[in-house]
Amino acid sequence: MNAASQWIPIHRAPKPGRDYLIAAKYGGIPTFDVAFYNGLRRDGSHWWTLGNIEIDPSTIEYYALINYPEKWERDIPS
Repeated sequence: MNAASQWIPIHRAPKPGRDYLIAAKYGGIPTFDVAFYNGLRRDGSHWWTLGNIEIDPSTIEYYALINYPEKWERDIPS
């Protein structure tokens, strides 16, 4: 079973209100983590948070949907 869907370029905005796997570059170093997508800001930039830390949207290049096992999906509010 794959843990995530295929990677999607960030120019296609994800659906707000859920966690995604993200691929970002911090100082040229590739980083992969789970972040919550809040939606678009008024200025059009993406609003991501990782824990209680806001992520610089310019560092995120790709995201992927997390594939939850079926038994977990029943417990996740839609």
